[in-house]
Amino acid sequence: MKEHFNHLVTAGYNPDSFGHSANLPTILQGCGIRSYVTSRPGALDSMRPPVFVWEAQSGAKVLAERTGGEYMAWTKASILENKDISLDLMRKYRTNKMAVFYGVGNHGGGPTIDNIRSIYELIEESSDCTMGFSRLDHFFAQLEPEDLETYHGELGRIFMGCYSSDALIKQKNRQAEWTLIKAENLSAMAMIMGVEYYQYPNEIIDQAWKTTLFNQFHDILAGTSIEKARNQAIDEFSFSIAQARNIIMDGVQGIVNQLDTRGEGFPLVIINPTGHQYKGLIQSDIYLPRANKKNIRLRDVNGEELAFCESIYQISSMDSRKSILFETELPPYSYKMIRVMEGGSDKYYTDKIKVNGLFVKNEHYSIQFDEKTGCPKSIQTDQHELLDSAISIKVFDDYRGAWGVKHVEERTGEIFQVKTVEVIEETPLRTIVRSILNYNKSEICIDYFLERQSEAIKMRMTFHNLERHKQISLSIPFIDHEPKVWNESHFCMEQKVENTNTEYYQHRFAYLQGKENLGFAILNSSNYGMIQNKNEYKLILSRSAIFSQGNDENEALRKDFSYRYMDQGCFDFDIELLPLNRKPKAEELICRADFMHMPIEMIQDSNHTGVHWLRQNQLMEVSCKNVVISTLKKAY
Repeated sequence: MKEHFNHLVTAGYNPDSFGHSANLPTILQGCGIRSYVTSRPGALDSMRPPVFVWEAQSGAKVLAERTGGEYMAWTKASILENKDISLDLMRKYRTNKMAVFYGVGNHGGGPTIDNIRSIYELIEESSDCTMGFSRLDHFFAQLEPEDLETYHGELGRIFMGCYSSDALIKQKNRQAEWTLIKAENLSAMAMIMGVEYYQYPNEIIDQAWKTTLFNQFHDILAGTSIEKARNQAIDEFSFSIAQARNIIMDGVQGIVNQLDTRGEGFPLVIINPTGHQYKGLIQSDIYLPRANKKNIRLRDVNGEELAFCESIYQISSMDSRKSILFETELPPYSYKMIRVMEGGSDKYYTDKIKVNGLFVKNEHYSIQFDEKTGCPKSIQTDQHELLDSAISIKVFDDYRGAWGVKHVEERTGEIFQVKTVEVIEETPLRTIVRSILNYNKSEICIDYFLERQSEAIKMRMTFHNLERHKQISLSIPFIDHEPKVWNESHFCMEQKVENTNTEYYQHRFAYLQGKENLGFAILNSSNYGMIQNKNEYKLILSRSAIFSQGNDENEALRKDFSYRYMDQGCFDFDIELLPLNRKPKAEELICRADFMHMPIEMIQDSNHTGVHWLRQNQLMEVSCKNVVISTLKKAY
């Protein structure tokens, strides 16, 4: 608006969103927006006044209105209806001013000549109120905040099925957001390195973000648009992701090209693109001719031998590639150069993960897998059991439409049955347990990564779904039957979930807090819908509704090919289970979620000259303990 019209926006207008985050006032206020208008929830769905002060956890406030009637009006009769509903609300809540909306178009289009004429007629005809044309900034300037009720929390829990509708659109949105942030960070790091030929990709990043944000329109991101529009959105998300990944590769190469990489063997450069300290396991696939006939050794930045071990997990060609595992630390926004050389190493890990059949124990937890569900049936930390019974993949009948207004009615409680469960890799640094489960014609493969020093149980899930009108969820029965449930929201962690069988949204993680600080954190790569029913947490993987179907579950469905269903085919999910005997800080969970979405970058480079000779360097440093830098951008 400033660029094109030389005008700063001070009023937020978001009439048809299917929900409004509790921390939105903080974001609005930070952008200079002082007021906010929505039509959802409607008058029948909310008991709060139509005009109020909306306050976030941070203390940020905006003046807000929930419109009387619709946010549009095509005819004189509809304008009159909007006016009458507004007057009823004003009388009920003793409010003396309200903004009434008109205009043609589903989402607040422009007024017609007939609209304007009708309003002039109503001004003359109305004796029960004073009416006049105005602007939102003028309207809100007339309100007295001290006379208004203050509301805390999110606005408008409607169409809750949208949190889980259309798994692919949710997945693409999440990937686009975080791949773009990672691209910006690495571009800024390359620029900080002073790469002469490297040009910060302003225009590409700008366009990719606009494409991503455009497709966060509510009917698209909610999974309620028609299939044709949804497919175009998938293509546009994918284009943004592809652009971001190209930028990431250019940024990584730009950083490495400035390093003096000469030395014995070849350099493996690892880069931390986040504002967090990294400490953990690194897996790197390296190209090495006749790899299966050669031994290698590693040296760290100080020239000391580095312990490592080899993996065969998902290695593409054992004749030409090796997959190596080693532990390392990286400061925020930093790089480190490891040297890879031929020859046997005399540096080994002496302590190992304890494995006995389907029982695995590391420094932080022990886990026992269930031969019936293929999932953990016991997880203990510090000898405290965290599960009430076995984790499972549950299946429920779910005939809700795309919007999913009603609660899911759990008519059945079937589960995916185990086909096989076995240890597929055992090294000093990690053990991998693979479970293959099936239900009807659908199949799930879950690889559990149990690392030597990690507190997290990492899950890589491949889901081949052929079900229709089914809700399929990862079910975790917590030991505490009345846990507090915390979710990541927009730039905060909040407690909003009730222990009822109702769908809620979360972003990248939820945390179940039990008694004596026993707890479970569940992180995910692309799932938003979750349900907490007493002690059972369910992360919704799929609910396979019909594209853009309404909410009449009693509609007789034709038995032909008239319908197209969501969530058909193969999906990959990354999930982490974090068993805890302490209450984690929000920063810790955000850190883990950031590395899940923006993992460490690695590049196997050649030996060449460069202006930077440091084998390890931190390109950005934060001295404030209560600050984490989430994104680096080039200043315009």
